Amino acid sequence: MKPYKDPRLNKIMGKPERVVQTDESVALDQGLWVKFGRREQSRLEQDLAARTLAQLLVRARAQSGLTVRKAAALLGRHPSRVGAIEQGSPALAFRTFVAYAHSLGYDIEIKLIPTDPSRTPLTAVLPSEPVATEPTPSTAR
Repeated sequence: MKPYKDPRLNKIMGKPERVVQTDESVALDQGLWVKFGRREQSRLEQDLAARTLAQLLVRARAQSGLTVRKAAALLGRHPSRVGAIEQGSPALAFRTFVAYAHSLGYDIEIKLIPTDPSRTPLTAVLPSEPVATEPTPSTAR
């Protein structure tokens, strides 16, 4: 991972589970606050998202009882690539995340949770198998 300009952010990202809040600053559970600019904020948010997704995949693989090598074989990737995915590579493409989860036997559920409590959450599931649909008149031949 490319280092941040502020060395304190490098220390924080070494232990992302200790991050309490990300907006204009980062709070650690020990009370240290770090201010940073928009570019650093955007990068920090991407890195935290990648690491959060990676942690889900590591837990899914562990629950599946697979080694990295076996998971890589199911995914059709080299074990080093699976290792990079599980380390939280910020270059993780969404389709790779979905493919890895599906190879481990998991579907993906996406939930949009509104900040306004009067609105209803929205959910979508990305199943591992395409859902068969009836042909429409425009597609039937």
